[in-house]
Amino acid sequence: MLIDGFVHQLPDIDPAETTEWLDSLDAVVDGRGRSRARYLLARLMERAREQGVGVPAMVTTDYINTIPPEQEPWFPGDEALEKRIRAAIRWNAMAMVDRSNRRFDGLGGHLSTFASAAALYDVGFNHFFQGKSDGGFGDQVFVQGHAAPGVYARAFLEGRLNEEHLDRFRREVFGGGLPSYPHPRRLPDFWEYPTVSMGLGPLNAVYQARFNRYLLHHEVVDTSRAKVWCFVGDGEMDEPEAMAGLSIAAREQLDNLIFVVNCNLQRLDGPVRGNGKVIQELEAIFHGAGWNVIKVVWGRAWDELLARDVDGVLLNKMNTTVDGEFQKYAVESGAYIRDHFFGPDPRLRQLVGHLSDEDLQRLPRGGHDYRKLYSAYKTAVEHRGSPTVILAKTIKGWTLGEGLEARNATDQIKKLDVTALKRFRDRLQLPIPDSDLEEGDPPYFHPGTDSPEYEYLAARRRALHGPLPERVVRRKAIALPGADTYADLLAGSGEKIQATTTSAFARLLRNLLRDPQLGRRVVPIIPDEARTFGLDALFREVQIYAPFGQMYEPVDAALLLSYKESRTGRLLEEGITEAGSMASFTAAGTAYATWGEPMIPFFIFYSMFGFQRVGDLIWSFGDQRGRGFLLGATAGRTTLTGEGLQHCDGQSHLYAGAYPNCRPYDPAFAYEVAVIIRDGIERMYGSQPEDYYYYLTLYNEAYPMPAMPPGVEDGIVRGLYRFRAAPTPGRHRAQILASGTAVLAALDAQRMLADEFEVAADVWSATSYKLLRDEALDVERWNRLHPAEPPRVPYVTEALTDAEGPLVAVTDFVKAVPDQIARFVPGRLVSLGTDGYGTSDTRVALRRHFEVDAAHLVVAVLQALAQQGDLKAERVAEAIRRYDIDPDRPDPRTT
Repeated sequence: MLIDGFVHQLPDIDPAETTEWLDSLDAVVDGRGRSRARYLLARLMERAREQGVGVPAMVTTDYINTIPPEQEPWFPGDEALEKRIRAAIRWNAMAMVDRSNRRFDGLGGHLSTFASAAALYDVGFNHFFQGKSDGGFGDQVFVQGHAAPGVYARAFLEGRLNEEHLDRFRREVFGGGLPSYPHPRRLPDFWEYPTVSMGLGPLNAVYQARFNRYLLHHEVVDTSRAKVWCFVGDGEMDEPEAMAGLSIAAREQLDNLIFVVNCNLQRLDGPVRGNGKVIQELEAIFHGAGWNVIKVVWGRAWDELLARDVDGVLLNKMNTTVDGEFQKYAVESGAYIRDHFFGPDPRLRQLVGHLSDEDLQRLPRGGHDYRKLYSAYKTAVEHRGSPTVILAKTIKGWTLGEGLEARNATDQIKKLDVTALKRFRDRLQLPIPDSDLEEGDPPYFHPGTDSPEYEYLAARRRALHGPLPERVVRRKAIALPGADTYADLLAGSGEKIQATTTSAFARLLRNLLRDPQLGRRVVPIIPDEARTFGLDALFREVQIYAPFGQMYEPVDAALLLSYKESRTGRLLEEGITEAGSMASFTAAGTAYATWGEPMIPFFIFYSMFGFQRVGDLIWSFGDQRGRGFLLGATAGRTTLTGEGLQHCDGQSHLYAGAYPNCRPYDPAFAYEVAVIIRDGIERMYGSQPEDYYYYLTLYNEAYPMPAMPPGVEDGIVRGLYRFRAAPTPGRHRAQILASGTAVLAALDAQRMLADEFEVAADVWSATSYKLLRDEALDVERWNRLHPAEPPRVPYVTEALTDAEGPLVAVTDFVKAVPDQIARFVPGRLVSLGTDGYGTSDTRVALRRHFEVDAAHLVVAVLQALAQQGDLKAERVAEAIRRYDIDPDRPDPRTT
């Protein structure tokens, strides 16, 4: 398949010469066949590229190996010894899952994924993956999640894990077992990169490779020797995230990135492309994106057959056979293969006439051939100028036996019967007696620490600088910013100057970037909304990171805030991709472990497109123990004037509440933003770093920013403090809790209640309901488990104990956000929020629609007073009439 697009637009300046070339092609087709013609054309295109002649790109090649046998490099290892090591790893990976499911039926695990990929990993571990024992940082290896048992099995042979560890596979509670998949949070000295959910590993790998270049170009750390290896399944490549980073990897020439796609042609339920050829499809996609593609389709036993295929009939059969048929051949007898693959054409049958049926059945796929894989890996490592993908064809469940190999149900099979165990043992040629397989669990196999296998295994990893995976955190002290960095936000804007919390954050971010010690560690990340967020001043001041600099003059070059790119730009301006931005945030937020260099990422995005859109990536970030600041800008259901349903966020704080080590805040004022970020920097990057990351919602509504009142820092950080007491005494008392821009309605309601209803209401700033709830739950649990001790009191309860009157909370988010603290406050909490879909209109109209404006807040306070007997119901009805509220209007939750 060729990408055309320009050939027919060129004039033919010599028709006679053109006719001669076309006639020559016709002669080759007529005399030597289409396969020969295809070969000659491919060689001509190859020579044209060597001569610098622009030709259409070929996005797919024949269904054979990219590297011909005569160009394969010498294999430096002991293949027989490595095969015995691989057999032990295969057995132990199976035994670990099998034993776990015999003892606890349904515990799960995967036998077949690693069985298909064992050689893919072993070639890397034995010859390519660089470790950290030399004091360096090694390679970054993203292991396909379902292949985790094989990595555990290798670590067992190396002595890093013991039998007790393996026997606690998928049983982590009360015993320190092994997690199901690569989870740094659960095995923090072992796993580095979480790769489940599927699709996240490839995206994170791309942006890890990119951030490695960012660190190199900013001279933070030398990342030039590191390779990022990402192992992924062919079915997993259907995930949008798996494909999302391909173009940027090619565009930025990330030749430090290698994908290895395990093409076993099967996903969880059946074929990946039963009616097509997934390897060819992936080759076209990666070629089209600009990657270097290496196909490893056939093992070495096919080389002789292809060399004898002078008519191209075997090549044609390979090209025209679909994956569903190849899967059928993987489970059928040699006789079936002879009749159906080679049989229809007598030339094909003659080609394999010297082979037995058993020989045909054993013809290997390339992903199981050590030498073919070594050639591909070495070529990939040495390639320059673009990322590389290796498409390796394998069989799912390889070596596990006829009940599992290439079967549609193989992903669901978790244990083997005695007969299958014996067949598996025999195929691996392991010295395990029948008696060990006939009763009880299948045993683990270790050749012994004095065996040639162990010595070879250890020597290879010593040569490659130690074991992998291994997560190493090298703590590095950094200078924290001084008081001057935060001073202008703490001072406020004054009564006459209006500002937004977004603009306040922008000022603070610029201050942090200018800090002579900390500034180079600050990484702003923005998905193409810098102008919306008022951060376009950063374009010229710190510039946008571009690995090749700016090779053009922007249209706004003469303007103060022109678009400026630079190889040493600090701002990661990602384009319209929250997923890619989150992957950059992950690479930056985990650099303290990956590279021993704490970086402070600030990822600012439309709040609607954060947790709701890339929540899986944020969860993975927590798994990887990342640190940094998420900023949900243009926050709130009613604040973003005119935008409408898909842009108005009223739920991100509800989502954020489910992320265990996320500290979410909804600040109302600039000084709150300053205090929260200062706390985050000290907590995450101080002398005793804590395992948190922060989420702040920021608004685009401008109003005067007050100076910070004295003594409120602790309340801001903990989640609640009294912002403004009632202006005058009243006959009745009430408390209003507000956050974000809802504080404006609270202050208006405070005045209206005092002036019109003799109600003295205090206004509290509730910066974080989630943190209030978390602390209260900690106290509740402590009291439950220490019944003989004096009970403790939650902070939120203590803070509101002496607060008189009913409690009413108002938020620009759904009511469930303040409801998180309902059971921990004295008395009853009434919550007003923006439940329902967003809509387009003015802020005034939206707040009336969602019933969170000052008028509805006054009514809610009065109704709460009436319910506790402090006020007559007629006064509530009076307020409803006075503020023109329609009591029969449909609930906004349902409109």
